[in-house]
Amino acid sequence: MTLRTLARTAPVLAALALAACSRSSSPSVKKEGPVVAKVGDSVITSGEVAARLGEQSPFLQTRYKDLEHRKEFVQNMVRFELLSQEAYKRGLDKEPAVQEVLKKVLVQELLKREFDEKQAKFTDEELKAYFDQHLEEFVRPERVRAQVIVLDAPADNAAARAAARKLAGELLGQIKANEGKSADRAAYQPTLFADLARKHSSDTATKAAGGDTRYLSRADLGKQFSEAASEAIFNLKEPGALTGVIEDDKAVRIARLTSRQPAVNRSFADDQVKETIRGRMFRERRTKSFDEYVAKLKEEAKVSIDDAVLAAVEIPNAAPSAAGVPPMMAPPAKVEGAPAAPAAPAPAAEAPKADAPKAEGEAKAH
Repeated sequence: MTLRTLARTAPVLAALALAACSRSSSPSVKKEGPVVAKVGDSVITSGEVAARLGEQSPFLQTRYKDLEHRKEFVQNMVRFELLSQEAYKRGLDKEPAVQEVLKKVLVQELLKREFDEKQAKFTDEELKAYFDQHLEEFVRPERVRAQVIVLDAPADNAAARAAARKLAGELLGQIKANEGKSADRAAYQPTLFADLARKHSSDTATKAAGGDTRYLSRADLGKQFSEAASEAIFNLKEPGALTGVIEDDKAVRIARLTSRQPAVNRSFADDQVKETIRGRMFRERRTKSFDEYVAKLKEEAKVSIDDAVLAAVEIPNAAPSAAGVPPMMAPPAKVEGAPAAPAAPAPAAEAPKADAPKAEGEAKAH
């Protein structure tokens, strides 16, 4: 079979594979109720018609309220059944391409029955336990993210304090002076501030990250730096705004507000919170169960891989890599037939997490 022929017949092969699955009493098709149509030795029942109609969009379902359009729908089902029967007569179900498609459909059906349908139920006690264990995600004070430059200068060392105060003023002036050189302050300011932090800051916790504090509450910011620094940063109104020179008994600091997260106070009594937790727990349980299930099947099947044979496999049309330079690593390919995203209830919008910092010039697609 040529590639062109295979491409042309792929939709038919997929349809035949689905037809083969439907013969094994798929839960979405009910072979029950009065017979609507006879197709050779097979029948199409009212249960099957109802199931297929139920798969249509609400707009199309309205179309099939009258008998003539329903007959058109059933004629399509008859046509499909006729083609399916003819394909079986010709032995096309034994074709390797058809078997490959069928195998993928069977794997999806197995995963659906083994994981999606068995593991989507949780008691209120289980949901509450998860809520309590992750309370900081549902209940927390307002948090800010900032960039800081810390210049160590004990208050009792007048010379060091004067030098730090002078340097902080120069750095702040340098940052402000560059504000008028770009139409978009956010496009350059964080990079400039980060470069200066890496060069001058004495705070080991943030220096390598360009002064990035990640998200901190007012109290946490005060503990990590100082109450004066926390107060000055929280008083900034807009992302990109700068503090003045901040002094406390240990250091001289300047800071820039990156972003702000509002306080979160979500109750377990909120149904959306329960749906969020249910979705998370379902995904976690499904992934764990799937890994254990596959490991068990591997053990039972005594799976082995011959590395020598695998290494000798030639990749068709593979571009040779440059001498001495390994080929670029590609992301792991998604194995067709591997578990799809769980069909759990759509979770409510979750509270933002402390992710890695984003460039402030990026479009905010939240």
